[in-house]
Amino acid sequence: MRNQIVLVAMVIAGAVCPLSANGQGRWYAARRVTAGYAVGAAAAHYGAYGYGGGGTVYSQAQNANANTIRAQGEYNVQTTAAMSNYEDARSKYIDNQEKWTQVYAEKQRALAAQKEADREAALSARERAKAFDAANPPSGPPRLTASQLDPSTGRIQWPIALTAVAFEGQRKSLDALFEMRVHTSTNADLASKVDKATKEMKDSLRAKIREIPSQDFLEARKFLDSLALEGRSAIG
Repeated sequence: MRNQIVLVAMVIAGAVCPLSANGQGRWYAARRVTAGYAVGAAAAHYGAYGYGGGGTVYSQAQNANANTIRAQGEYNVQTTAAMSNYEDARSKYIDNQEKWTQVYAEKQRALAAQKEADREAALSARERAKAFDAANPPSGPPRLTASQLDPSTGRIQWPIALTAVAFEGQRKSLDALFEMRVHTSTNADLASKVDKATKEMKDSLRAKIREIPSQDFLEARKFLDSLALEGRSAIG
């Protein structure tokens, strides 16, 4: 369209130019300049509204607006994709947290159940051990009680049959050995001396079996067996 306007302007200028040969060239020249200016202004006017090339201010503004709109659209698309990725990651994180919590709770329940099972097993084992001990008492003599042999002083509480004057020397010998045991603890030499002294006292007790009541004799014999055992055992 712009080229057509320029062509029309050139035709008009060509038609006017020959008149300059008749002495009116100046007037027509001025008119030609004016016409040329008008044509140029018209061309500029139509070009400004996009009928010509793309280098005008208006076309540049249009291109800028289009680029802005396109960039805004791309930004919106990218933002939407980013939000979608974020929500997907957040959903997976929450799901993983829930699964971890479930696994942890199951482990805790399993540990608690195992501890309870171990506790019941230990209790059952202790009960069985007590029942076995009750059904199978030891064949050897029992240990003396604290009232019969004081573990802190080594003092011996002799049974009635062994308090007789006939056993005084043997009693003093064993009293000294057990007092020494408190300070030196049990050792092989001490255990041997206690064992020898109790055997000698048993022999003396056996020699008087006819003079001592049966119950007192049996009590004294068991006491000496336990005293010999104490001489071989740790204090307490």
